[in-house]
Amino acid sequence: MTPIETNTTHYLSSEDSQENSSKDHILACLSPVPANQRVIRSAAKCASLYKAPLTAIFIETSFYTKMSREERRILKENMRLAESYGSDVITLHGEDAAYLIEEYCKVNHVTHLILGRTYLKSQKYFRTHNLADKLRDRMPEVEFHVVSNPGYRDNRLLRFDRTLTYKGILQDIFICAMILTASAIIGTLFDEYGLDDANIVSLFILAVVLCCMASKRAIMCVICSLIAIFIFDYMFVAPRGALITYNTGYMVTFFTTFVTALIIGTLTQSLKASSASSAQSSFRTQKLFDTSRLLQKAADPEDVIAVTIRQIAEMTERNTAFLKYEDGKIVSRTIYNQYNSSKMMEESLNQETETALWAIENKKIAGASTLHYRDSRFLYIPCYTSTSLDGVVAVELKKDVLDSLESTVARAIVSEGSLALENMELARAVKSAEIKAQSEEIRADLLRAISHDLRTPLTVINGNIGNLKESNSSLSEEERDSVYDAIYENSVWLTNLVENLLTASHFENGTIQVHPEIEMISDIIEDVLLRPIHQSSNRNIEVDIEDDLLMARMDAQMIARVIHNLLTNAMENTDPDTRILVHCFQDQDEAVIEVCDEGKGIEDSMKPQIFDMFYIGNRKVIDSRKSMGLGLFLCSKIAKAHGGTLSLSDNVPHGCRFALRLPLVSLPENDEVSMDFEDPEPVVVNPESLLEPTRLKLSSMMDNQSGVDPLPVTTMDETYQSQFEKGF
Repeated sequence: MTPIETNTTHYLSSEDSQENSSKDHILACLSPVPANQRVIRSAAKCASLYKAPLTAIFIETSFYTKMSREERRILKENMRLAESYGSDVITLHGEDAAYLIEEYCKVNHVTHLILGRTYLKSQKYFRTHNLADKLRDRMPEVEFHVVSNPGYRDNRLLRFDRTLTYKGILQDIFICAMILTASAIIGTLFDEYGLDDANIVSLFILAVVLCCMASKRAIMCVICSLIAIFIFDYMFVAPRGALITYNTGYMVTFFTTFVTALIIGTLTQSLKASSASSAQSSFRTQKLFDTSRLLQKAADPEDVIAVTIRQIAEMTERNTAFLKYEDGKIVSRTIYNQYNSSKMMEESLNQETETALWAIENKKIAGASTLHYRDSRFLYIPCYTSTSLDGVVAVELKKDVLDSLESTVARAIVSEGSLALENMELARAVKSAEIKAQSEEIRADLLRAISHDLRTPLTVINGNIGNLKESNSSLSEEERDSVYDAIYENSVWLTNLVENLLTASHFENGTIQVHPEIEMISDIIEDVLLRPIHQSSNRNIEVDIEDDLLMARMDAQMIARVIHNLLTNAMENTDPDTRILVHCFQDQDEAVIEVCDEGKGIEDSMKPQIFDMFYIGNRKVIDSRKSMGLGLFLCSKIAKAHGGTLSLSDNVPHGCRFALRLPLVSLPENDEVSMDFEDPEPVVVNPESLLEPTRLKLSSMMDNQSGVDPLPVTTMDETYQSQFEKGF
């Protein structure tokens, strides 16, 4: 049985525990001794009985820097044990442990305090006022449970020796000897000038303070204080040259000087230790701030992972790694290695996969210096949120341990990284939802636009057919031809609209096929210009082909339709008396086909979106004879499908210049050029490389200069193809 002292004894029923479950708070005090596990288990039992939250607290004083590696290991195990019972582990920094515990209890409404007590042999004869007694006097309203450990030997008096090394001892002795020698020389000068002994005593007190500041060990304060008294007695107290004095008043001086020097030196050492601890705490706190700042700048999950493991590595001065977890296994590793070979580190991680998976699946810290897989080389800190398991951060410890503050900050950094990953996932989900909503809006706008576009031409067709049916005999031949032309024109326009929509859908779902063959570019341009729509327009179309032998591998029908669409747009958006230029030339390894007009041009604000799907510019309503913003979009995608580009620039002095660029095919060296090429297999175009990830709203934009885009289909039956060529 664990002996427990309490200043209040009572019996608690299950009803009482339920009533007090919301009021009680259990606090356990941690220490670097094996017996502290009894304190933790007693606190866990108390928390279970009262159904109250459990917190474990450790006060990190200046003595923490003097703790041995074994003590740090024991402290770490005690912290892990407390965490295994569901306790929150808190570390406070300061010298007055009683004051810090008292303030924490007041702020957090602690009702039960459980701490340990070590009984020394001296306590059989002398009553000492220990930490438990101090806290009892300060907090009478808190119920105390003191877990005794009569069998444990407290060897605090031997702790000075743990930090001693020969190099450090010699360095401290040399520094203190130099300071005391300088004090003796200066004291001799004071004596020769007739200064009072009090001045010399003050000088030696100052020397002791300087020795304590320069030394790294508290024992040097005691030694330097004694040496300073001996030097003062030997050199400045009669009889000089001997360690005796006949004036009893000097004994009081020696004692007060020794005590004063010892107190000041001890305070100086304590201040140094506190400053060092504060500097470490400040450094680690700064790491947290830096981590938050860097995570805010992270652009993707890889950046978040890199920032997280780098910050932990720099803080702990140890190698770190992130093991990504998916579908019940480790799928990738990100290693931040500074201190040994990456290959060796990766081999060690491979051997400890079971430990990493246990830490992830149980959402608990495992590995080195923990209760689970303690023989591991790495400490594994799981990286998870309420919605996902991202992986685990591995910190290489070997046989070492992280101190309490390092462990706390490392877990805080991992938590920040987990939150950053979760926020990125949420941002992607929100963006996906926005894109889906935008797609739904575009679909609705598209349906409205198609309905509007179909209604007017169908009305024209139905009206003209009705006229022919009712008044065919009374119409003249010229009037009948006009009705036929109107019906034909509107039917072709409707057919082109439907086929453009089909072509756009083929690009989007990846079913579009390109049949490339080596073609003369001049032949393609000539074929387009010979079509009826351009022959009957009476427009001034100039053609400038610098090299008739320019050849490119292309789907002739598709490229012809691109040129046709660019010419049609130019004709629709310029005055009848203006010039349209088709210019073909070679630019390095590309063939360039330019269609230039002298219209009003396109506003600079519209140019970045001119090749986007459904871009109709400033027009709010799509009329039945204007485009839906598909023509230039499809032209651009056809150009990309051929490995080329379609760009827009200003024509000088005014107008637009569309440039279609295609990769050139070199002519053979021999004189006879065979044009019998095998028809290659159709190339299936990947829509992901052609289509932009988002679609702009239908009601905000304009295709080209609001031009018509009668872009025919890629594949069609022979009957429709012959009608289409006639319609051109």
